[in-house]
Amino acid sequence: MRRLPPALAVLLALLMVTPSSLLAQSSPAPASEPLVTLETSDSLLLTDDGDRIGVSATLARPAELRLRVVDYDGRTERVLYEGPGVGEIRDGWHGSDADGDPVASGPYCIVATATADGVTERAQAWVTV
Repeated sequence: MRRLPPALAVLLALLMVTPSSLLAQSSPAPASEPLVTLETSDSLLLTDDGDRIGVSATLARPAELRLRVVDYDGRTERVLYEGPGVGEIRDGWHGSDADGDPVASGPYCIVATATADGVTERAQAWVTV
């Protein structure tokens, strides 16, 4: 009869006496509520119609919020809101840059960055002009 290596014998002995509840993979802790969530009224902006996209950022607790429009290359085109807030903060974007000039057609990202208690979280939504 073959003998098991000592390390394997110890492992098998532990498995035999360990309750199955300890062996089961524990489920991850439920995620806490996000600091910031973001919604847009649409994903397509038709600037010829004088349209605008409604933007709504919701902060779960008091935080510093920066709400901006970023182009596909990551450049900030326009800052919609910057300052303290809590609850829902609404704004809109008409498809113009910081100088008020129309932006080029293409994809843009609405980015909400919130900071509270040393933690920074980000939410984003893509729109097309």
